[in-house]
Amino acid sequence: MKKEVLPEKMPLSIEPNPSPLQDMTLLQRDYVSGEVTLFYLRKKDPGGRNDLMFCVIEFLPPWLEKGPEEDTEYRLGGSSNYTVHFRRVHLPVNDALQLYQDFRQKKPVHIPQLSGEIKKKEGPWDLECSAFGEEPSWPHLQCEPVGDFFWEACPFWGFRPGGVRRHQLVPIRRSHPLNSLNPQERRRCREWLMRKLHFDLESRPIHIGSCHLVLPNPLFSNVGHHFDADRTRMHIRLMPFPGADLSTLSIILREFRPGGMGQVHSCSLDNNVVTVSFGYDPYKLGWDVVCSQRGVLFSLGPSMFIRSVHFNLGIVTQARKIYVPDKELRRIEETYSTNVVTSSSPIVVGEQSIPSGTVEIIKDIVEYDQKNKYAWHQDWFDDVSNAKKKLRELIGRATRLVRIVDPYLGIREFQSFALATTNAQVTIQILSSAVYLKVKKKGHNNENGEELLNHLGGLSRSGKINQVDVRVMPGNKPEIHDRFLVIDDQVWVLGSSLNEFGSRGTVMVRLPYPDVILLNINRIWENSSEKLEKFVSSRK
Repeated sequence: MKKEVLPEKMPLSIEPNPSPLQDMTLLQRDYVSGEVTLFYLRKKDPGGRNDLMFCVIEFLPPWLEKGPEEDTEYRLGGSSNYTVHFRRVHLPVNDALQLYQDFRQKKPVHIPQLSGEIKKKEGPWDLECSAFGEEPSWPHLQCEPVGDFFWEACPFWGFRPGGVRRHQLVPIRRSHPLNSLNPQERRRCREWLMRKLHFDLESRPIHIGSCHLVLPNPLFSNVGHHFDADRTRMHIRLMPFPGADLSTLSIILREFRPGGMGQVHSCSLDNNVVTVSFGYDPYKLGWDVVCSQRGVLFSLGPSMFIRSVHFNLGIVTQARKIYVPDKELRRIEETYSTNVVTSSSPIVVGEQSIPSGTVEIIKDIVEYDQKNKYAWHQDWFDDVSNAKKKLRELIGRATRLVRIVDPYLGIREFQSFALATTNAQVTIQILSSAVYLKVKKKGHNNENGEELLNHLGGLSRSGKINQVDVRVMPGNKPEIHDRFLVIDDQVWVLGSSLNEFGSRGTVMVRLPYPDVILLNINRIWENSSEKLEKFVSSRK
């Protein structure tokens, strides 16, 4: 029998999305200049340096107004050697792209000059930059999604008509210029930057020392849409900029069901209006506008469509006045009022058109998420051994910092928990209180504070301990009441002091947004507490 020979399969070749950064002619056709917004920290002393703090290079299309060129500096205190500088410069498109390439390729980056500026003789003019990692891979761009969380997606200047695309260079080391400042200089620098940048640079640490290339949409300002009355057909309209050619564009629509992806529709544009027929009422929709020369220009969704609104209308029928007595129940200490609603009426606006099967799946997903979303962020303890095991595991994960805030922490708690660190480079910080450390235990010659200081001294001399810093909150009522465990950038709230943790029912909860808590703990640590050595010395 003759053996049949099958033809060899040719490998499938997929071309990546085109990028305008590879076509200087196209780039210069879309944009008229590059606006460089630069912040850097200068140390004014012999051999001083300029450290990059933040830079955005934005290509400006003809209809986007230029910001005025500017060069401003701010000294961080009368005796400080540091000044922070803001510079806005306009460059030709090719020069602006070359500046970004110098950042990317780790070439010497010179501070760009203002129009007609003569370089000053004093001070260095090169920027010191961290090692960068890029996102996405060069020369591709990421399209900022247009959605509900506007400021999370667009942290810099806010909305640009038609959205923007971006390439980012982010430092791959945690160290950044602000770490060289003392607390007062850092606070002044942060406040000045907030006035100039209009967002808090320190709240987004990844942006400190970063550089960003921003390309606004060069073809259209918005994508509008509306449905027919029966919601089975959708009309999409692009609003082009004057003279823009939309023939290179196509639209991809993605429908999302509660359990996953639904239908996908792809449409070419003959003009600026497209009609898509679904044949049913879609649940969630997202869409992308793609250019055959420039790649993805616009991305939206997925977004839900409001079909009906349900709410209760409550009527206030009385005001209740409450009197709060003092601790001895002898006099009124406080009075407050509250409005009371004794009846309410449900109101429905619109008609719910979601199929019953879809409604049941949504209910199941919501109930499951509510039960499980934060389950691993919290624990209940009524057993000392399990409580100790959990705390020691958390402390053992630290890579940079362990900070324990507990007004009743002494030698026993320090030994039991703080030394559970597994990384010798981790700094251990303890914030205790005078209320506990000035007490002398029965049968002991020294107060708790002096005993803790002597104990730490012995550990330090042995050479088998991490760097430890203990501070004391003064007064009869410590400024912090709750107990906190800080592991690197995570913060846990403890329901009781460590000396009894787990002996009775208590909880431990990880905070989802710890920045405000960390800011206040740092403030008390820096300004309202004193070192253990000084506290013990003053007690003697």
